[in-house]
Formats: sequence, structure tokens, C-alpha cells
Amino acid sequence: MLKNHSQTNILENKSQSKALWDYVKHICKQPQTQTKINKSLNESEQLVNDEIITVEGFNHYFSKIGKQLAKRIENYEKSTNNTPVLYPTDPAEVEKTIDVIKDGKAAGYDGIKSEVL
Repeated sequence: MLKNHSQTNILENKSQSKALWDYVKHICKQPQTQTKINKSLNESEQLVNDEIITVEGFNHYFSKIGKQLAKRIENYEKSTNNTPVLYPTDPAEVEKTIDVIKDGKAAGYDGIKSEVL
């Protein structure tokens, strides 16, 4: 009976990722948690509890990570064929984009949850 209920619930929510993950967490009895970063380490590995400095640290890290990772990839070729184009942006566009990200979603490839942004 429980197996049928679970299968039904999963099938009903297969196109609604948040509802599906909420159900999976419910089955696994994992509590809902919210992540709040009160302190972080800067590049010198010093503990920082200033929100602005933490945000600037995140910005600095993520503005450099692409080039650093690209250097590690073997046989990396700088090619313009089929390469995505990144157009210039401004802080207002970044803020607008972050504002539409929904809380409670799974972390991306970078491991950062939307609540942190």
C-alpha cells in the first residue's frame, strides 16, 4: 500500500521538482533546514563576520573560478566555434536575476544554495 502511494506521489510530482524533492525528504525523514552564513573565511583564511565583505568575497571567487577551472582542463582549446557569448552586464541586472531565484531549491553544480545568494 505504501509503495503504491509513493509511486503515485512521485508520478504526480515528476514535473514539479520542488514538490518531488520535498516528498523525497519526507520519505527519508530529513528535516527542512535553512542555511544562513554568519561567518566566512577570506582568501587569507581569516574569519570574517561582516556581510558585505562576505558577499564581496563570493563575488571575487566566482568571477575568477571559470578561468581557473579552464586552466586545469587538459587539451583546452580557445575556440570561438559553438562558444556561448557572455554580454556585459551591470549590478542591477545581476540583482534582478538573483531576486527571481526561488528559495528551497537544490544547490547547483557549485554547491551553493539559492538562500545564500
